[in-house]
Amino acid sequence: MQASYDKTDPESIKAYAQELIGKSLYESISIDLSEVNTTNKGNLGQIIEDFYFHYNPNSNKGPDFLEAGVELKTSPLKKLKNGSFVSKERLVLNIINYDEMYEETWEQSSFLSKNKLLLLMLYLWEEDKGILDYIFKLADLWEFPEQDLKIIKDDWMKIFQKIDDGKAHELSEGDTLFLGACTKGSSSKDLRTQPKSDILAKQRALSIKQKYLNFMIHELANRYYGPEAKQKMGYEFERIVKSIDEYNEGETLEGLVQRRFEPYFGKSIADLKAEFDLNFSPRSKHKAYLITKGILGISSEKKIDEFEKADIEIKTIALESTGTLKESMSFPHIRYNDIIHQKFENSPIYEKLTKRFFFVIFQKDDNGIKRLNKIMFWTMPKKDLDTYKKLFNDTKKKINDGDYENFIKISDGVVGHIRPHGRDKQDLMETPQGTKEIKRCFWLNSKYVKEQIK
Repeated sequence: MQASYDKTDPESIKAYAQELIGKSLYESISIDLSEVNTTNKGNLGQIIEDFYFHYNPNSNKGPDFLEAGVELKTSPLKKLKNGSFVSKERLVLNIINYDEMYEETWEQSSFLSKNKLLLLMLYLWEEDKGILDYIFKLADLWEFPEQDLKIIKDDWMKIFQKIDDGKAHELSEGDTLFLGACTKGSSSKDLRTQPKSDILAKQRALSIKQKYLNFMIHELANRYYGPEAKQKMGYEFERIVKSIDEYNEGETLEGLVQRRFEPYFGKSIADLKAEFDLNFSPRSKHKAYLITKGILGISSEKKIDEFEKADIEIKTIALESTGTLKESMSFPHIRYNDIIHQKFENSPIYEKLTKRFFFVIFQKDDNGIKRLNKIMFWTMPKKDLDTYKKLFNDTKKKINDGDYENFIKISDGVVGHIRPHGRDKQDLMETPQGTKEIKRCFWLNSKYVKEQIK
């Protein structure tokens, strides 16, 4: 059966795609199950191309619907208790060929050629269903807003630069903000050559990070379902950069943030609180976040759009007047019953350590007054991440063995350590042995953090 849409018209393609909303492929197309592999969800996009749109997928660098300039992407949704949809995973766009990307410019890149205009077809993932039974909830065109495309371009350039430096093997999703270079392959043995090094690099793909994808879903859901079914993000957000004209030539978002902060270096917390009319107590854990919003011109009741989309976590670092750092950096509690089943690359601590951090650094003056010293964006380098993997595996083994007395300590002098971080000695968590142990956390050693912010 011939599909009824105009392959040269994006709006016609979108309208035809939207006929699937509220339906599954099983009830919408005629298909011989012997012709397809329904156990691999990665085949869903190809099934839609073959049996719903009835076109043969092209293998060139252009978009799927070449005449219309539209690239088709399918992705799974999860439904929250409040009725909102969120992404189940990042949106993978195209495999990185290091040798080819090295020869590209942004303006002529295969990424920009393929993904300038996306047709997103989003379905509700349910664990016990096959791919032909998933119900489609959203289908719409997406073009990246100008301010976001500027950041995506800068992300692409950072990835390009590492390849140009012969460091494709050191790529990390934490290097960038919206566009990531995620690992792509069935195992760590999926390796590729790179142009300026003999070191083989993990196979990676350009992808839209999961947090940014949630913003895309939020906007598309509101566009399709209307105000009466408005997506509940739980907060409103405001941009740091209202227009790309605010950037200096060649400046990235991180450079712009640095420029906005520089006039306030040396000011005390009290000075900043008064200048931006902020409301927080001296012991507040959120003062760095509130000061950041004040300096960046974000309303107190709103969140920072670019930081939320990039999942940037703000951390306060307080230096003594001598420049020493007393406090190590803590992360969420270790769930003893969960960690024994996890691999490092799929663990919550890995997710934390590979994200982008924004350090707001204060230092006491000779009178003990904390003053804004500097800021920095940071992601853990790969060599240190490899070290932390050894800490993770050591911790996992000891928990599995029921040994809660001999975790790696700060005095062992590695990147991190394990120690308690509960409210008190009665704040306990169940273990695989059926006992209860005091809550513990992964930490980054204070000495290590100090070395990173030099």
